[in-house]
Amino acid sequence: MKYEILRILNERKGEYVSGQAIADELGISRVSVSKQVKRLKEDGFEILSQTRRGYQLTMNNDVLNAAIIEDGLDPFYHVQVVNSVDSTNNELKRNANDLPDGFVLAANEQTAGRGRNGHDFHSPSQNGIYFSMFLKPDLPIDQALKVTACSSMAVVDAIEKNYGIKPRVKWVNDVLIGQKKVCGILCEGSVEMNLAKLEYIIVGIGINVHSYSMPEEIRSIAGCIEDFSDRRVDRNLFLRDVLNAFLKYYRTIDKNTFLPRYKEYSCLLGKEINVIEPHCTYAAKAVDINDRANLVIETSDGTRKVLSSGEIHIREKAQ
Repeated sequence: MKYEILRILNERKGEYVSGQAIADELGISRVSVSKQVKRLKEDGFEILSQTRRGYQLTMNNDVLNAAIIEDGLDPFYHVQVVNSVDSTNNELKRNANDLPDGFVLAANEQTAGRGRNGHDFHSPSQNGIYFSMFLKPDLPIDQALKVTACSSMAVVDAIEKNYGIKPRVKWVNDVLIGQKKVCGILCEGSVEMNLAKLEYIIVGIGINVHSYSMPEEIRSIAGCIEDFSDRRVDRNLFLRDVLNAFLKYYRTIDKNTFLPRYKEYSCLLGKEINVIEPHCTYAAKAVDINDRANLVIETSDGTRKVLSSGEIHIREKAQ
């Protein structure tokens, strides 16, 4: 019941709603309303109370909450929110045998957030969105990269919808605004070897939303969405938009409906790049993204190669 009250207050955030109006809408007593509001305050929500005016959820509130996220979310998903976790991907892996398709774990902070290639992902409380999806796609192993691509486009769509900014996608897993990374994606899975199919895949997404002072070591490469906008968007609503956008692409993943937009928003295609592999680095040109979301490159001798992974850097033009 407290989350129903939270929904009502959130719909009129910044305004007072009388206790009687809430009681009438939910069919409960005003005493029950008062008790549930007290519990919401104990959960960390900033709610003002004023005699004869009622209750107001202040504009400062931006606590991730499963009930708010799920209000208007496709029923495919089941969302759980925790205040803190080492890594949402790690937590889902620990419980993989018991999770349903479409389970989402979101955290207000991660104490050991992870990116690709063993990199850390800075995940401070209340500023970003850190979540993982547990999926059971009907896909062969060699098409798993398409799930990462769909995730990238879902974040792009949510940024455009909420902020009116056109981001870029850096293959394979980063979303950029300008030259700054605002989102990273880490996909991990389990494979049915006999069938060469994915048993499940865990899609971890970290999005830097609200502006804050970044650690010095990542300040030159990472940023927050709201560094580039005057708007402040509720993280619950933003996450809901990401999840709904992802599902739109995911349900038609066999038809590659994500691919035209993925190419359109790529910051690599047509660019001279350096490809960094475990034992060598070489120059190439990014020429295409194929229907498995692999990057197609052309080396200096004209040879075309297809990459399913790797670290890519855009080469700076000589001055």
